[in-house]
Amino acid sequence: MKQVQSKFEQTAQNVLKLMEDSIPAKSFFVATTENDRFKILEIINKEGGCSIELPIDKPLQESYCNYVSSSRSPLLIQDALESDLVNNLAVTSIFSIRSYLGVPILHDDGRVFGTLCALDPKPNVLNEDHVPILETYSSIISNSIELEDMFLKLKNYEIRTQKELLLANKIQATTLSQDFSDDLVLIDYLYKPSTLLSGDLYAWYLIEEGVYGGIILDVMGHGVSSALIGMAVYSQLKDLIMTIREPFNVMNHLNQLIIDLFKHEEVTTYLTGIYVYIDTNLGEIHYLNAGHPPAVLFRTAANKKTYLSDGTVPLGIMNILPNIVGKIQYHEDESLFLYTDGLTDHFNKQRESNLTWLNRLIDHAQETKFPLVPYIQQLIMAEEELEDDICIMSIQLQRKKGGMNVDVSDEFPITV
Repeated sequence: MKQVQSKFEQTAQNVLKLMEDSIPAKSFFVATTENDRFKILEIINKEGGCSIELPIDKPLQESYCNYVSSSRSPLLIQDALESDLVNNLAVTSIFSIRSYLGVPILHDDGRVFGTLCALDPKPNVLNEDHVPILETYSSIISNSIELEDMFLKLKNYEIRTQKELLLANKIQATTLSQDFSDDLVLIDYLYKPSTLLSGDLYAWYLIEEGVYGGIILDVMGHGVSSALIGMAVYSQLKDLIMTIREPFNVMNHLNQLIIDLFKHEEVTTYLTGIYVYIDTNLGEIHYLNAGHPPAVLFRTAANKKTYLSDGTVPLGIMNILPNIVGKIQYHEDESLFLYTDGLTDHFNKQRESNLTWLNRLIDHAQETKFPLVPYIQQLIMAEEELEDDICIMSIQLQRKKGGMNVDVSDEFPITV
């Protein structure tokens, strides 16, 4: 508010200085007449001018400006003592006014903000030629007020929007699944929006003893619109995964959901994703990849990686989703890594093959003896800002006894 106030004061002072140089009177002021009060905001009073002592904040009806404000038109009084309109007002003698010229300062919608006035203790100092000059100066102040009003509205809107986005960010973050572990799996997440809201989302559910369903999705675009679509999808995930289970059926239902959301819209959207159905009783992973970066299955003690790339196009493009489900066997002490393309797009600065870069990332994390998610978290903490949302999910199958709690504040190499 102080910044806005100072800009108005500066504009008003500049206008009064222009009046001082172009109008023969000795006293000039800018006043507000809102709320039926006459209040002088800025004044220049040269030597020999009217006897105006600040602060002035009086009932509007006690001032000359009352007539200017009520008529929304200029008022010229060449000799106040000869004017039946004002010669009985106390302010005439208190201010020693003989010559007066006031013009209204208007808002864009016609409301009166106040007055711009010139006055002098001598009669016949002001005339009709000075009216258009003051009206021009008044328009300068009017424009300044409108700009400041617009600035305040935009600032208040920005503050309200920021508060709403922060609240939405907290709701989104607390809604998504949290870390999970039992005797068969240990699941760790990292969720980093590039803005307050993200179009990336993930979920993980224990379907039955020894059987788990996990999914990671990336809605096209960024920000609020992507986040809203993501939350609409997220609200369906638990029921789909817990009841339908199988990868094709789950992803086909999501595909139809996206199509239905935009069937009456000219502009549509799509999302990529991968859903994994893990049966630890059989040591099998069934999955469907819908145009998403391939998940990676790797063994901690061996330099072997398997990519989960079997699948089809992104969700929301085709009315009938092709039934292309992948199936792989896994062994003890293997980890499954799912991620959105924000990870490779942001950190793969050399623009080498994303899988080549990802292999080096995994290998380097293993060399440091740190789990993959905390390792990537350190990478992100070193960045000033992210170019895209980043969401990753690490699933350790047959975790080691004692777990793998790691403090990401520990120091370790992060170069990849």
